[in-house]
Amino acid sequence: MKSAIRLSLKVILFSITVIVSIIGGQISQHLAHIKDSRMHTIDTWNRQHPENLHVSRIFINECLNRKMVKDTSSDEPFFVKEVYGLYECGIEVGADDLVEKIKESDNSLSTFAWPLSVLT
Repeated sequence: MKSAIRLSLKVILFSITVIVSIIGGQISQHLAHIKDSRMHTIDTWNRQHPENLHVSRIFINECLNRKMVKDTSSDEPFFVKEVYGLYECGIEVGADDLVEKIKESDNSLSTFAWPLSVLT
């Protein structure tokens, strides 16, 4: 009886581990796909607007490669600082047109692949 319970617990634990691993992998893949899609959109935008390469470089450096925390007074603790999004950051650095293209790209990625799609 005890061995059957132990075996059942091992099977359940193994199953949970596999499911969590699959979900983690799917989330990781989705985030990588979002990043790749955004970089492709930026590259396409650069080819269409070669005179504004500096705008996309600023956007990449200030918005994509940094944590989105507004720089308020330095004496405030980290958790009080205002967190803001990629789109707002892009607008603040003057990349309004690029932000619109990235929004379009992000909206096209609204669904997840199987098996994560089962959970959403």
